[in-house]
Amino acid sequence: MSGGRRRPRGAALALALAGAAALAGCATAGSEGATAPSAPDAAGAPAQDPAAERAAMECVTGAWVAEAPALQAYFDAALEAAGASEYEIIADGSIVYEFIEHGFGMNVLPTAFTMRMPTNFGDVLGEITGQASGVWTVSGEEIRVVADGWESLLETSWSFKGQAIEADPGTQSLSSGFTDIDHFVCAGDELVLQSPDAPPLTLSRMVERD
Repeated sequence: MSGGRRRPRGAALALALAGAAALAGCATAGSEGATAPSAPDAAGAPAQDPAAERAAMECVTGAWVAEAPALQAYFDAALEAAGASEYEIIADGSIVYEFIEHGFGMNVLPTAFTMRMPTNFGDVLGEITGQASGVWTVSGEEIRVVADGWESLLETSWSFKGQAIEADPGTQSLSSGFTDIDHFVCAGDELVLQSPDAPPLTLSRMVERD
């Protein structure tokens, strides 16, 4: 068998991967990395409060991190919402969000971000690597990234017993759930981000501002 990649064998393993793919309901099917958030739809949109949006941008500005407990809560909620609570995903590592002042830059940086899925045949291991960056702004309850300036090098990879495996395309786009933000709440040192059809992800401020 050539190419160094193979499909997993065994019904249980296939079902486990299907469970992981269900998590990607918040992502764009068929993409291999995170997708750029869509442009705002002005038609019928309510008028925004510029002062409130400036205050929200000031709150969001800075560096935030979701540590392993927050990632675990995210995956637990995603599995339950997908009706796949019989599966387990054990999260480790962290993901950092950097929002540069005045919207001049946004970086999404996973750090040793791994996922382990126990099965009867052994553990399926997943990893999100790379980074995403762009120019950002606040629009209502959304954090928007300018599509033309959006660059995503986030990748999701899976392996089983040391061998790379091909996963469902939806699984490959799982990382979009961490970038396509359509709702946020910022209060003090806590920032909650949420993507379409995904559970909320809670982050803590890394550095206190004056």
